[in-house]
Amino acid sequence: MNTTPSLIESLNARSDDYRYLLLDTLKTVPDWDPFHIERLSENHSEDALRRVPHPALAWSPGHCPVLMWLAAPCEDINETLAR
Repeated sequence: MNTTPSLIESLNARSDDYRYLLLDTLKTVPDWDPFHIERLSENHSEDALRRVPHPALAWSPGHCPVLMWLAAPCEDINETLAR
């Protein structure tokens, strides 16, 4: 029996905190993938996705990482996104 908590269980155990996921936009992701930035933008509010400025990418802000809001305090994370 595996007693190691899953990612979802670990994130939900921190329910007093905001939970985020940092996405590397330099990684190639297929257009159909739910983590493709265009799919995320279609399915999440503008407040849920924020570009994180990075000095090494100042020449191309569109390549900066994206911080995705998974859950607010006292909320469970969206399990579909965590899988």
